[in-house]
Amino acid sequence: MTFPQLQVAVTFSYCGWVSAFMIFPRGRLPVGGANNSRAHHEINRRMSQSTHTNQSFNVEVAIPAPLHQTFSYRSKQAVEIGHRVRVNFSGREVIGVVLDSQASKDSTSPSFQIKPILDVLPAETSLNPRIVELCRWAAQYYLHPIGEVLAAALPTVLRKSQSKSISRLVLRLADQTLPFADLLSRAPKQLKVCEAMLQLGSIEAREASFHGLSREALRSLIKKGLIIETEEESSYSLPLIVREPLPLLTNEQKSALAHVDIMQAGTTLVQGVTGSGKTELYLRWMAECLSKDQQVLVLVPEIALTPQTIARFKARFEASIVVFHSGLTDQQRLQAWLDCSSGRAHIAIGTRSALFVPMRRPGLIVIDEEHDSSFKQQDGFRYSARDLAVVRAQIEDIPLILGSATPSLESYHNALTGKYQHIRLNHRAGGASQEKYEVWTLPTPHLDRATQSRMTALIESSLGAGGQVLVMINRRGFAPVLFCTECHWIAECEHCDSRMTLHRLDQKLVCHHCSASIMPPVQCPGCGNSTLSPVGEGTQRIEEALRAEFPDHPIHRLDGDSTRSQGAFQSMSDEIHTGKPCILVGTQLVSKGHHFPNLALALLLETDQGLLSSDYRAVERTAQLIFQTGGRVGRDLAEGDVKLLTSQPLHPVMSFIVKRDYDGFARWQLAARENAALPPFRKFAIIRAESMTRGAAKQLLLRLADDLNQGLKQARNQVVTSSDKATSDRSKREAWHDCEVLGPIPPLMERRNRWYRSQILVSAARIRERQQVLLKAQHWLRANAERSLRWNIDIDPSDQV
Repeated sequence: MTFPQLQVAVTFSYCGWVSAFMIFPRGRLPVGGANNSRAHHEINRRMSQSTHTNQSFNVEVAIPAPLHQTFSYRSKQAVEIGHRVRVNFSGREVIGVVLDSQASKDSTSPSFQIKPILDVLPAETSLNPRIVELCRWAAQYYLHPIGEVLAAALPTVLRKSQSKSISRLVLRLADQTLPFADLLSRAPKQLKVCEAMLQLGSIEAREASFHGLSREALRSLIKKGLIIETEEESSYSLPLIVREPLPLLTNEQKSALAHVDIMQAGTTLVQGVTGSGKTELYLRWMAECLSKDQQVLVLVPEIALTPQTIARFKARFEASIVVFHSGLTDQQRLQAWLDCSSGRAHIAIGTRSALFVPMRRPGLIVIDEEHDSSFKQQDGFRYSARDLAVVRAQIEDIPLILGSATPSLESYHNALTGKYQHIRLNHRAGGASQEKYEVWTLPTPHLDRATQSRMTALIESSLGAGGQVLVMINRRGFAPVLFCTECHWIAECEHCDSRMTLHRLDQKLVCHHCSASIMPPVQCPGCGNSTLSPVGEGTQRIEEALRAEFPDHPIHRLDGDSTRSQGAFQSMSDEIHTGKPCILVGTQLVSKGHHFPNLALALLLETDQGLLSSDYRAVERTAQLIFQTGGRVGRDLAEGDVKLLTSQPLHPVMSFIVKRDYDGFARWQLAARENAALPPFRKFAIIRAESMTRGAAKQLLLRLADDLNQGLKQARNQVVTSSDKATSDRSKREAWHDCEVLGPIPPLMERRNRWYRSQILVSAARIRERQQVLLKAQHWLRANAERSLRWNIDIDPSDQV
């Protein structure tokens, strides 16, 4: 199959959405309110036809299966787009989603060949047509089965059963006048819960963990009758702004509000230094939407940010706020989803997957920390929530706000070229000074004694002055290497091409790629010697050293291990926010939008790795990590200091950081990427294959690459032999010559979790040609890949490992 032939297949699949491939990068899609009105009119017309008793309908249904097709079923009445239906598929009952419903052309023709729909499920559990449209676009763009995309937009419960009653469990104190301090003098955790409930009044049970309330303490208080729980029907009320003094706006904030019409659709990038008041702008724009009875969707990169975000929103609005993230139970997620879909919820806050939550009256989407890599799904349905938010905002015909102190280079480029409106906040709100950066040169990659002594003196000085200190090292565990000093044996993962990290608190060696864990050996497996030494530093080792040096000060470790249990991060955050002198030790988790008002000093360790990586995005991520972590410092203080420990002091990134010049850094990196033909100036995709035996995946991709390159050659020749005098033909010829298939090449880690991996890079100047190459690759792999091999296609990859 040649590429020009594939163009026909692409053009007519999924209702012609391929036209969006050319338009999407420029920021608009040919959809909006008018199209939605026509869709509803068409649905009503078909529904009116179903009153004829002999009329039957062919209903197009997407099944949650890895199949790039939909299936026809028979119904006696038209079924609206987005409705969930129960059907028989391959001998079992499954829940599918309706994509279309057409009256049969000949009602007298035999219909036994098409299976009937078994049941149309309740309307309140259906997806609205706009979300279905978004899923169609996503399935087409990311080359993923439409049934699986639609399944990702539904709560787990709705993928397999009908919804339960729409109600919520509410907790409140039985009697607020009771002497809780006396009654609970021997139960400090229960007393803390009661004191919090006195402030909160009543809360939904599903929100307890986000307020840092112990589940065990709550259960005990319910048993004692001090807290009562009642099941209440969800109710709808118009959101009201809480009557409280609003903070005074800076001149930059006033200018931003004047320049952005939040009632007009479009994408706006808000680039503001940390502490400049971006959240206050979000709140003002949200207030305008809520006053018009519209709903707001807010996406954040981490679960840990949701309690902080909820607290800010609840302080400003009397409104129904729901949250979405992986920490919810299935029933909690279902309830929140129903509240949004029905219009009961006014504000939805969530991580990546919340993008697909349907809203009855959508008014605004906000993505905070839009640069964060967690907005890109790395397995299964590999979508970018940030990029799809642009599409959803266009489909819904509503504004999208992207916020960051360090915008992704893609968003920054779109702002520079006028595709996004660009708002800047260059100064901190409230008169706070910006952090000051200083580069410390390390003679070796690891901390030497002189540097350690210098760090100790600086920490001691900051703590003595009443400040808090952050030590950031982006590596959890105790040490990244367990090493034999005699035979140089290193503890390596049996399943991956990686070393195992020593976690001393758990007494385990853990692989951070496949999660395999073993007990550390007492003797070296290589030579039998007992001289095994941990090499390098992780958060646990830094924490241990600081505890020995500063035994009288609290030390909080914030990483993926210490915050794994529900409410753990909130509990530590509450202690930090008391403002008492303490030390924070953390990974990049501490950089993600957290507000630590009394933080006076930050020490950033081992940031060099990203500067030396072969991944072209590593320098961008390193700079963002440094700027974001440094931005936690001095927010409510006269000044704050950031010490950057590096063995690469002359790297160009360092000069931009010392000058706090992210704009200069971004322009420098964009120029380098343009010269090297890298995104956002090229459209990338990675085709990955995996096998249990070494070489099998590579051999498969060698054959595929040869076939794709033959197809490219034919496509170029066909364009040249046509009337190449026309400008359009010259453009096509240049586009095909600008399309490359590179590889196969091994990824940075060839073996991961027992699978040997290989990959092909597809690079093109335009999305259209890239998609056609990928469609051919997809067809070829379906026909030629053995079942023992796994493969996937990653569109706009954010990670090359």
